[in-house]
Amino acid sequence: MELPDTSVVVNMDPTRLAQVFGNLLHNAAKYTPDGGSIAIRVAFEDGRAVARV
Repeated sequence: MELPDTSVVVNMDPTRLAQVFGNLLHNAAKYTPDGGSIAIRVAFEDGRAVARV
C-alpha cells in the first residue's frame, strides 16, 4: 500500500467507499495469478484524490 504524506479527505458515503474498495480488492484477488501481488496507491493529482489498484 502506498499513501500520500498528507491525509486524504473525501466527501463520500463511507459505506459506499468501503464497498467500492472491497469490490476492487475482491476482483484484484480473483484475477491475480497465484504468487502475484496486489498494490494499492493513493495520490493527489490535479487537486483530486486518485486511487489505483
